[in-house]
Amino acid sequence: MTSRLTPRDIEALLNNPSAEVRAGIAVKVADEFGRQVLSDRERGIAEQILRVMVKDAADRVRVALASSLSHSADVPHDLALTLAQDIESVSVQVLEYKTKLSETDLIAIVRASSGVKQQAIARRTEVSWGVSEALIDTGKREVVRALVRNPGAKITEAAFGKILDRHAGDPEITEPMVRRAELPLTVAERLVAVVTDQLRNHLINHHKVPAHVAERLAKQSHERATVGLLDGTQDNKNIGELVRQLRASNRLTPSLLLRAACTGDMRLCEEAFSQLAGIPVHKSWILLHDAGPLGLRAIYDRAKMPEVLYPAFRVALDVYHETELDGQPHDRERFERRMLERILTQYDHLAADDLGYLLDRLRGIAEEESDEDDTSGARDEPEGDVAYI
Repeated sequence: MTSRLTPRDIEALLNNPSAEVRAGIAVKVADEFGRQVLSDRERGIAEQILRVMVKDAADRVRVALASSLSHSADVPHDLALTLAQDIESVSVQVLEYKTKLSETDLIAIVRASSGVKQQAIARRTEVSWGVSEALIDTGKREVVRALVRNPGAKITEAAFGKILDRHAGDPEITEPMVRRAELPLTVAERLVAVVTDQLRNHLINHHKVPAHVAERLAKQSHERATVGLLDGTQDNKNIGELVRQLRASNRLTPSLLLRAACTGDMRLCEEAFSQLAGIPVHKSWILLHDAGPLGLRAIYDRAKMPEVLYPAFRVALDVYHETELDGQPHDRERFERRMLERILTQYDHLAADDLGYLLDRLRGIAEEESDEDDTSGARDEPEGDVAYI
């Protein structure tokens, strides 16, 4: 079938103006329009025909027109925009391929359209910083996934941060992020904490994340995940087994216990201090929850916990007793917010926007003190039984 418009086509259109015939004519007119050999007069006529067909009532005609014009560089802007604002079956081809649409056009369509149109825009050969931001702001998983998989999409460091804030737990988004040719270091560091070992190695090798930073972030990620395991766990026997497993793998760290205390998960602390201090769990409970100053001090020293974190544990226990987790929506967030405010009074040099950040900073302090202890000798063993034990 020839793509050139012939007298027979005109005759068919006059005798049988069906949607099928009109769609075929639309393709041929669009093909003619894309040719460089048309005179100015011929191009003007073709453009007039296109302006009529872009308003055709039959979807089939407009779909055929959009498909034929999607790669043409000479389509007038208003025609391209009309097609881009049409129904999905018409618009997606123009939105994905048409280059004449401006950033303003695309952002407006992103904000007013469905996920199908937004995904088409996310797949364009080039996506500007502003359009990427608008796509990310939709919060739609499939749209963001299409965007991060597109090597031609320009994404700012702040926009990457938004993606991780909302989709850090989605490997179908984080994996293509890792595979991108370039990533800001801050973004790469955040990804280290949420991806698999294989992807972590890719980040270290391709995005210049220092190995010690990757290791530290991975530990922080494991700690958050471990504390998260306690949600909904009611069996104290399971908690005891978890603590024994953590001790055996050297992952029962002071920062993990502080994280548990600061999120209100005292069962882990009670079991952990019991095992670390070598006393029964019921004694650990009594000492940790002693309203006076001696109980926590005694078991804390017996467990050989870092002195620098003692004030934070003291605050965590006090806030725990003052603030009851009522099971209502956002009760844990309220608890953590109060915890954050109180801990910051003890560590006023640590600016923080959230409890997770603060705990990670405190973890670093504990590790620094541990390194200093290693160079200056081990702490003295307590002589005899510590008070209350």
